Amino acid sequence: RADNSTAPRAVDAPPAAPVAAAAPAGEAAAAAGGPGEPAKAFLRAVKDGDLAGVLSCWEAHAAAIDLERRSMWDNTPLTCAAYY
Repeated sequence: RADNSTAPRAVDAPPAAPVAAAAPAGEAAAAAGGPGEPAKAFLRAVKDGDLAGVLSCWEAHAAAIDLERRSMWDNTPLTCAAYY
């Protein structure tokens, strides 16, 4: 560049495609199915701080989620929520 500036130049790019609204993390992961998926989705929503995902996952899968079950690192959902 002739002016020797390091400022970035604008580049013409095609317009971005619209992005569809994603389902809350808890719902999306629980919908994937499989044993343990609701519990994993619940814990992921807790770690992400996704209150809506936590509530929707809990309401849909309360019987499949053990709040006292410890993860690989000896955490319960409550200790994860307090940490994250």
